[in-house]
Amino acid sequence: MAKHMMFLRWWLLAILMTLGGFVAFKAGIFHDMWFKDATYLSFVNLAILVIFTIKGGILTWRASSESGDLIELETKEETGWFWSAQVLNIGMFGTVCGFIMMLDGAFGNADFTDPLFAQTALPKMVLGISTALYTTLTGLLAAVLLKIQYYNLSLGIKKLRRKHGK
Repeated sequence: MAKHMMFLRWWLLAILMTLGGFVAFKAGIFHDMWFKDATYLSFVNLAILVIFTIKGGILTWRASSESGDLIELETKEETGWFWSAQVLNIGMFGTVCGFIMMLDGAFGNADFTDPLFAQTALPKMVLGISTALYTTLTGLLAAVLLKIQYYNLSLGIKKLRRKHGK
């Protein structure tokens, strides 16, 4: 049982993430995100989170059952750390895009003498700010969840290294 404790920690996190995703789906958050993130980078971040959670689970299982090559596990662990940083970058890129959209909606081709200007500018501003916020949120969330998983894997790899005297 203690042999697979690392995998059980990953499994608990994966179940909690799945439950959180289900609650977010039922609450309509994904639906809102689909229509309010003009860049769709939020979904890119969520896809990376799902892919590297699955990969992290496979690596964690191999490390906990001591069935993997140590060098290969370390290399793939580094890839997971890399992508945990990239989702932050993607989130920040989406934030910048959202702010550009917001400012363009507010001040691009601005005619402050036209009373209808505010009616057309406001929806563009809202789309820009929601894009910025959703991409930031998913980037931060995906980064934290991936880092927890790969930290767990890192501890397991260190334990394996000590056990094999490497």
